[in-house]
Amino acid sequence: EIATMVAAMGSVWRRISFARRMFCAVSERKVAANGAMLHVATSGTQGPALICMPGAMGTAETDFGPQLRSLCDAFQVVSFDPRGYGQSRPPRRTFPTDFYQRDADDAAAIMDALGHKSYNVMGWSDGAISAVLLAAAKKQATEKLVIFGGNAYMSASDLEAFEATRDIASWSQRMRDTHLPVYGDELQPMWSDGAAAFACAPHAMLRAVRTAALSPELRLTVY
Repeated sequence: EIATMVAAMGSVWRRISFARRMFCAVSERKVAANGAMLHVATSGTQGPALICMPGAMGTAETDFGPQLRSLCDAFQVVSFDPRGYGQSRPPRRTFPTDFYQRDADDAAAIMDALGHKSYNVMGWSDGAISAVLLAAAKKQATEKLVIFGGNAYMSASDLEAFEATRDIASWSQRMRDTHLPVYGDELQPMWSDGAAAFACAPHAMLRAVRTAALSPELRLTVY
């Protein structure tokens, strides 16, 4: 009977803990970063800080909504709409040759503005590349680095696959359902601008990541 009671109590606690994570309050605000006003989302009030960096066309909500709502028990979670994306408009996104570094610098400015002296960094897709640059630039502040879906370079086959996505009509229904509510009629021209930038400088990713001087604890090898 005691074992059954303990098991039942454990089950109840797990459900309560899960419910708490699923109903984390997400706060939204504008934060000044390097001359831009960026839309920032935060959750959690205790534990180490975690900055989540969205990918191409992504926002805090589209790319890291689940993390904002499920990691707040253990982390102070921060994400943002990169400049020119989502609610960090106007103006519309531009793609200078250093836009990966620009996003990294913006993330660092956001964390400084929020008072986080040290933090973990998580990046997805384009955000993974910028996350490497952030970790390299802010060695003393960066505790851990997690990246997924990033690129070190683009091969000929990658470029062909990329070209096939230039027309958003070729996107999956899930991708259109994710981004059309955010951008509406601006989605196609914005994506075309980004696609043109990638096509003109396919090795910008490689140069950016290779020149990133990561601390030994975070270092990765780019082939």
